[in-house]
Amino acid sequence: MTTLSRRQFLTTAAAAAPHVWIQPGWAQAKEVRVLAWTHFVPAALLDVQDVCDRLGKKHGGFTPLAENYCKTAGGKFHSVPDFFIDFPGLYRKDLWGEIGMPNGPDSWEDLRTGGAKLKAKGFPVGIGLAHHDDSRASWRAIMWSYGASEVARDGKTVTYNSREMREALKFNKALYKEAMTPEVLAWDDASNNRFLASGRGSWVHNPISAYRSIEGQNKELADKIFVQLSPKGPATRRSFANCRAYGVTKFSRNADAAKGFLEALVDNYREGARASTGYNMPFLKSYARPPLPIISEDPKLKPLEQDAEYHFTTGHPGQLTPAADEVYQQFVMVDALAQFCADKLDLEQAVKWGEEKIKAVHAKFA
Repeated sequence: MTTLSRRQFLTTAAAAAPHVWIQPGWAQAKEVRVLAWTHFVPAALLDVQDVCDRLGKKHGGFTPLAENYCKTAGGKFHSVPDFFIDFPGLYRKDLWGEIGMPNGPDSWEDLRTGGAKLKAKGFPVGIGLAHHDDSRASWRAIMWSYGASEVARDGKTVTYNSREMREALKFNKALYKEAMTPEVLAWDDASNNRFLASGRGSWVHNPISAYRSIEGQNKELADKIFVQLSPKGPATRRSFANCRAYGVTKFSRNADAAKGFLEALVDNYREGARASTGYNMPFLKSYARPPLPIISEDPKLKPLEQDAEYHFTTGHPGQLTPAADEVYQQFVMVDALAQFCADKLDLEQAVKWGEEKIKAVHAKFA
């Protein structure tokens, strides 16, 4: 793993670091300061192996997603998992009901065939295919569902050049051509929210923030929008999770206080989940069992009770590594796919281009 100086860490952490870190409180002996991302839901709550051991013992252990995100190759937790943000499907029940799928598309192939019919009616599917977070999440979900991956379980062996990846790429292109709006090649993270809110979108792959924003602005439209599991592929059902975890810096003057804060924060997950209106999903197994705050209480959101079972994050099927995160940050997957969908590369060229980019990144961390 690359070692950063304190100056390098402070320069880069706030902008793009995959984890959130506790800063030392310089002014007061017992003050703890948190360097964190900007939460989409303002009402939410703002070696840690010992903390994770205590939390895991109390709450039945951590989910595989938590281990994917927060464990090192040596099997130790280097940060405390707090919550993840899931990527389900959000669909117009009225529109999908018109084509005989009132519960939405259960598989990605259903999305392609049903989405093509709805596109012909003027209601296309929208999944971003540009340089923004949602695109990196959604296309990985499809990749995994087709049995493909960027890297093997060891976190080192590049597996992009595979039969499964070719099938995933071919499907992605067909979905783009047949069911989607071409605007997705220039979208940002808010575009699919706006697309669904406009009334033109029939289906998007997005956290429930898209539904929540419409709920507060257009109740008539919100009543037509339902939530479903992220679709399954021919191999399995997988979706991508944006994860949030906290670590304690080695130079902290209040390590014990920071650890105590983190333990209390995660130990009180239910209060945070309720404050987030169901946006924050659990990493601990006891919290992942129904009933979940907000989620289990709303019939529309009830399908999300299963999300902890099939969501994974960067580096899957292995651990999150610096190399895996660099591939993620460079949009390698998205760029390979976008060029293929836009007919700038053929299938073999797209596979070769993606494989070379991924191998180059991994070589820097070897």
